[in-house]
Amino acid sequence: MKRKNSFNISTDRLKRAGSSLFSIATILAEDDIEHLAPNGEVVEEFSQAISKDSSTRPRAISTYQEDSSVANEENGEDDDNDASISSCSDEGINTITKRESTITKSPSIGGFFIEDDDDDMLICRPVVEQSPKKCTNTSIAHDAIPLMTDEQCIKKEAVQTPMKTLKPGDLKTGLLFEGGELHYDVHNRFHKERPLRISAIRDHLAKKEIGIMDRCILYGKEVNNDDEGTREELALTDVANDFLDDEDFLRVHVPGYMSRLDNLSTCKCQIKLDREAEQFKSIYFTPNTVSAAKTAAAGLCQLTSRVVSGELDNGFAVIRPPGHHAEPGLAGGYCVINNVAVAAAFARERLGLKKVLIVDWDVHHGNGTQSIFLNDPSVLYFSVHRYHNGNYFPFLRNAGPTTVGTGSGSGYNVNIGWNRNGFGNDEYYAVWEKVLMKIGREFEPELVLVSAGFDAAKGDMGECNVTPKCFANLTKSLKCLAGGKVVCALEGGYVRSVLAVCVESVITSLLENEVENEEYIEDEEEEEEEECISRNDILACINANARQSIQLTIECHKPYWSCFRDEEKNKVDSYVEEKKEN
Repeated sequence: MKRKNSFNISTDRLKRAGSSLFSIATILAEDDIEHLAPNGEVVEEFSQAISKDSSTRPRAISTYQEDSSVANEENGEDDDNDASISSCSDEGINTITKRESTITKSPSIGGFFIEDDDDDMLICRPVVEQSPKKCTNTSIAHDAIPLMTDEQCIKKEAVQTPMKTLKPGDLKTGLLFEGGELHYDVHNRFHKERPLRISAIRDHLAKKEIGIMDRCILYGKEVNNDDEGTREELALTDVANDFLDDEDFLRVHVPGYMSRLDNLSTCKCQIKLDREAEQFKSIYFTPNTVSAAKTAAAGLCQLTSRVVSGELDNGFAVIRPPGHHAEPGLAGGYCVINNVAVAAAFARERLGLKKVLIVDWDVHHGNGTQSIFLNDPSVLYFSVHRYHNGNYFPFLRNAGPTTVGTGSGSGYNVNIGWNRNGFGNDEYYAVWEKVLMKIGREFEPELVLVSAGFDAAKGDMGECNVTPKCFANLTKSLKCLAGGKVVCALEGGYVRSVLAVCVESVITSLLENEVENEEYIEDEEEEEEEECISRNDILACINANARQSIQLTIECHKPYWSCFRDEEKNKVDSYVEEKKEN
């Protein structure tokens, strides 16, 4: 099938997707892959409730084949353009392979990304009259959506997955998956923020040549029997909702907002949920949204608890929906509950920690996290993001360097806002070296939480050029703080092939038992072009606009951090000594 090349989008479709942060990208091609229910069937959501309002009704279909034929008719295409169909078994299960992926340079305006997914996918077409059975064709890719019951899927994975084998010297790294499968945009099957993000990461990490899953201690919904030498996956999120109570959420969100969310969780009318979502910026709701958001936050808190207790050295929570845009009383930017904020407050109140550092390297500013801890000296919030003087999502002027905190929290909110796109490894290394690590050492946190969004990665929607290796090096530096107690939580990142590799690099860095490198040199081939990158002159080697942003943040925080004042004093003393010698 060919994708549409024009931006011929009807007014009704634009209105219907108006609550999506990257909505234009997600409705450009009706013949792309829709979100499927866990059993492999296309979801027909609330068709009876929505049938009265044809302008908001999702186009429900029974099979992918029907949908593709409709798309072909709209495009004037015939079935010859479809991808090849290979027989899966004699039971009538067919697998339709997606067209080859293409990666193109795409426009991005104010944080709105206009590009389709570039990942190869497989879709299994269910056959209603036949009972789904195990696929016997070994030529089919392993990430095809299985047409089996949940029990069959778990049993199959248990048989195929090797036993966890730690490499010598590996740290104990916890890896949590919580995909929120029942939380997705029912009107927009191609929405960038959907369960496929989590399953793509999981499939990538499960590859034998990657080996990450075998080295980590896994947590998730599935528990695989270890009698046959298979990997054990601990059922952490099954009891997640019992782990947190209302008070844990009320530490970061106001009571009225949580009551509003609780009411949404009992609503079964999609029209009402849509109207509620329109009150927020870039949000969609289903009856399962609130449950999925609470489960993601609770899973992160359990992982954090195990790291703080010493059961684990560090961890990575591959969860959704994301959280750092969720403010005390507002959802936004795909975020409903602020996962990292809940975990930070949980660590402080329930685990007895005094100081928590939150590092946010998502390309968008974590306005929600900033708002929650703006006057709290026990939580240091640090964010590096695209700012453009408030003209980049979430379009807030207080995402800039002059917002340092209020009251007793003054100095504990650190923003480095880029005013141009295209910044990459050197700029981020400079941020770590000149700002974050200096403040971090002086702050002396007992725990580091990372809002790990990867939309600043090269090839993702943020139009930055940070490589997976760079994210690994940044993580390695953070392990020098808080005794190595680092817990990452997934935020953004929407090109799945890029996202999965970045997550792999960060987890690999968490596993490695190594000290911080003195210099951020990625490999021998880059030494020549990065030979000026050192602790003394790194600012001289980066983009001038980025250097200005970093220096402005330093100036704003000199009154609060002695590390910056001492550095300035040392420069003055050196200058005086040099003058005396001359």
